[in-house]
Amino acid sequence: MNFISCLKVKQKAKVHMAGGTLDLLTLVVAICKTIAERISKEKGLNLDESMKFVVQSIEDVYKTLK
Repeated sequence: MNFISCLKVKQKAKVHMAGGTLDLLTLVVAICKTIAERISKEKGLNLDESMKFVVQSIEDVYKTLK
């Protein structure tokens, strides 16, 4: 069984995970795909554009967490 839990309070996030690394990565990709599909519907973008937006957003937020 794999498990990912994330809590965000103000500008900080705490992540708890259990499971193998590759299995957890599969869960993260599934979450990103679901978010991209939602953005696609809300913003009228195709799925590829939405996924690029999600990836760019991840990169931008990652830079602020350093």
